[in-house]
Amino acid sequence: MADLISRAAAIQIAESYGCNNGSALGHHSGTADCIASEIAKLPAVDAVPVVHARWQGVSPFVDTEECSNCRYNIQSEELETPYCPWCGAQMDGERRDGE
Repeated sequence: MADLISRAAAIQIAESYGCNNGSALGHHSGTADCIASEIAKLPAVDAVPVVHARWQGVSPFVDTEECSNCRYNIQSEELETPYCPWCGAQMDGERRDGE
């Protein structure tokens, strides 16, 4: 899987070594400006943040579990799915959003 980075942050780093902000070590070849220009031309990807959740029991009297993110109910025998079929949350037992 490819790493995703901020294009704006990468351009800012490259430009910090370019003509716009003075020279590095008293001289500069223009390479940093070329790199910033090429980074700006890279295609964007469609990406969304991963939502982490877990299956949790609804009641000891009912054989269903619910998604901790969207509260979708699922039969306990269907719990092998690694994602919630309703909201798409990754069912890895973790929440990284402060809950």
